[in-house]
Amino acid sequence: MGIPEYWIVYFRALGAVRYPGKPKQITITICQMVDDEYQL
Repeated sequence: MGIPEYWIVYFRALGAVRYPGKPKQITITICQMVDDEYQL
């Protein structure tokens, strides 16, 4: 499809719903096309 790059953004709350004011953690994975394969 010719997509050179895509991002996976995962947002999860640390402490779940019970503690909505606690810090959150965001994980971002960037995948890029290199030699016809995606690399993280």
